[in-house]
Amino acid sequence: MRPGRCARHVVIGKARSKNVRILSAGGGPAGLFAAVLLKQRHPEYDVEVIERNPEGHAQGWGVVFWQDTLDAVSAADPETGRALRETCHQWRGLRVERGSEQVVDDDARGFAIARRDLLTLLADRGADVGVKITYRSEVDPADLPAADLVLAADGVGSRLRRAHEAHFGPRIDPGHNRYAWLGASTALDSFVFAFVKTAAGWLWCHAYGHALDRSTVVVECEERTWNGLGLGFMTSTETLALLEELFAPHLRDVSLLPPPGTGDRIPWLTFGTLSNARWHHGNVVLLGDAAHTTHFSIGSGTKLALLDSIALVDALDAHEDIPAALLAYEGARRPEVERTQHDAFHSMRWFESLPRYETARMPDFVDLLQRRRSSLQARLPAHLYLLLRRTADAGSTAVDALRRLRRR
Repeated sequence: MRPGRCARHVVIGKARSKNVRILSAGGGPAGLFAAVLLKQRHPEYDVEVIERNPEGHAQGWGVVFWQDTLDAVSAADPETGRALRETCHQWRGLRVERGSEQVVDDDARGFAIARRDLLTLLADRGADVGVKITYRSEVDPADLPAADLVLAADGVGSRLRRAHEAHFGPRIDPGHNRYAWLGASTALDSFVFAFVKTAAGWLWCHAYGHALDRSTVVVECEERTWNGLGLGFMTSTETLALLEELFAPHLRDVSLLPPPGTGDRIPWLTFGTLSNARWHHGNVVLLGDAAHTTHFSIGSGTKLALLDSIALVDALDAHEDIPAALLAYEGARRPEVERTQHDAFHSMRWFESLPRYETARMPDFVDLLQRRRSSLQARLPAHLYLLLRRTADAGSTAVDALRRLRRR
């Protein structure tokens, strides 16, 4: 079935039809949680998730999120919120290390969970409320099953989006750094940013515990550092051995683990920020990574996926027909997502510009790191940016800041 043609014309919101079929193409967080909410609120609906991977399969290690995400999930479905709260790993404190220097922020708090555990939790909740989940199958964009609404929740490489690329208008803004998504054999007690200077340049990690005996360690570096260290030519064993040696003082000698399914070489990726001009086409709607991506350095991918699901189901409940609901969903979510993408894009660029900040005093370096979402930071010398921001934080004016600068 082509987008724009439904199995039948239905009213899905205030005047609910009992013969509504909703299909989620993709069983990631966005597709699963949307299915859970739809079936939990409307037991009479026929809701199915079709996932290409086998049950229990998950790429990557842990995902991170914050209290506001947990609150939003709990408000939308208290049972899912309770299960998530009981399952997730809570980390406390932020540790920033640059060489032998260290700054610790004890107030930082966050949550993390193994991606596999998150998918299992959502699938179990789906089964409890009556969602049908089919694994090892895939939705064919050229022959969509009859459905009133199709959720394109099939990830950043979405086949459904690519089948109608001219309409959705995807755009990818490429990043330049290389990164590897690794695991570790023990749980770190806090979130860690560790920066290591090598002969080839800087290498750093974003690391956090996501289970009682596991951590996620994302290692990132500039292309020239990656080339200079020969990381593209090393075997997995050689790569892990080198990274363990470099990060040993910062990660407390943990053993690093390759991504699940890794062969002889560790995959080193570059990040692309995906956005779309439009989020729906006929009865097909994008959500999660199919609609947008955000750089991992601000930890918002899972949050956006879950909030997409909540917003979509709320819109379907609030409007009398599907087209109106999809317009409302996109209108509500797009501004919020674009603000987050703005923050994530500048965070990504901050890490790509690390040599600009390497000589800053350690307290200033940490301050710059924590303010990395600012678009202004990239346009000003680091010392001037910090002076202006600190002056503004203290309630003074830019004129006061310039006067202080002249006195130096």
